[in-house]
Amino acid sequence: MKPEVLLNQFLDSDYFYPYDLYLTDPAALSPVLISLLEGAAESGKLPNELARTELLDFFYLHFLPAEALVFPDEIICLHEHLIDFYHFLNDHDYLSKANYNKILHYFQNNKQLFLERMMDDDCWSASKKRELLDNESNVLSQMSETLKLLKKDLEKQTTKNNVVPFAKKQSPLQSDAYQLRIDLDGFRPPIWRRILVPKNFNLHQLHLIIQILFGWENSHLHQFFRGNGNQSFQPAEQLIGQSAEDYGFARFKATQEVTLEAIFTQTKTLKYVYDFGADWMHTIKVEKLIPAEQVASVTEEPLPVCIKGKQDTPQEDALGADFYTPFHLAEINQQLQKIRK
Repeated sequence: MKPEVLLNQFLDSDYFYPYDLYLTDPAALSPVLISLLEGAAESGKLPNELARTELLDFFYLHFLPAEALVFPDEIICLHEHLIDFYHFLNDHDYLSKANYNKILHYFQNNKQLFLERMMDDDCWSASKKRELLDNESNVLSQMSETLKLLKKDLEKQTTKNNVVPFAKKQSPLQSDAYQLRIDLDGFRPPIWRRILVPKNFNLHQLHLIIQILFGWENSHLHQFFRGNGNQSFQPAEQLIGQSAEDYGFARFKATQEVTLEAIFTQTKTLKYVYDFGADWMHTIKVEKLIPAEQVASVTEEPLPVCIKGKQDTPQEDALGADFYTPFHLAEINQQLQKIRK
């Protein structure tokens, strides 16, 4: 199969998402896929060659950081674009399920390193530096302080499951706790989880908790918002170089900077959307605030903890009623231990 045929099939499909909320020119993503397809065609037969992790390793971790003319605010979109493409390949039987799962696992395990290299000018080729500086002369100076903060955050992460470990164990006696009910919108009977979470946790930590509660893979973009969307909260790496006008929101903040206490003193309901292509929408409601001294009467587990839930959840990149992840309370709380550390 010729590279241009496969590319056009993808661009004409429902799997192609332009990320036009973030990109001034969504068409700029196409040359990236062209490079991947042409490289695969040179080294083997399409589409089978696209399943080789050796090819991805060179393309994702070496070629893109060195050569891709992508500005900081577009990096996450580039990662998402590649995952969308492999989703398309899987659903059109160009990849086996086993190879598709292997690729998803590869992206998940290497996302942190990809972000670091894409934002590290030491990994850029000389021509890329010149081109970026010609187009936006102050891009490196704009990046410097933000990247220091992001690097600090990334250094705290483990290489497995993108889980951010916290500096101290969170004892139920150390903090008041919010009891939250989180529903996955659009399902009957409702799919929901009830959790206790320290009020001093931030929205980034809540994002990681939600990923575990619903069996998501933390491989797509996400955001929190309140009201009609006039206040949005997204990871710091999605906000690099952006202004409120770029997003169309009156106000936005990085999820790492907003505590649950700060947001839930303003509103008792919050929205969380995961995967801007599939748009898995969640509704987060505060049921009550439990004083620290009363938390032990509700649960003996350290926080955060899931205390109840109903219904299995649809698998992230699967379609159809037969593809659901079973709800196991004990397994969820076992995974939450990673966040308690």
